Amino acid sequence: MSPPAPAASCGAKRKCGQMLSCEEARFYLSSCGVRALDRDGDGVPCESLCGGR
Repeated sequence: MSPPAPAASCGAKRKCGQMLSCEEARFYLSSCGVRALDRDGDGVPCESLCGGR
């Protein structure tokens, strides 16, 4: 039995320019509540990284 993977944690990142990937931006939006990453409120954070709908 292997040990559980370490859980990701919320850091001090608050802007899209600080995100390294779309996955990271999605994590900060959904798990950390950083709503500033989704300026237009469409559920897609950092359109420059994740693309728009």
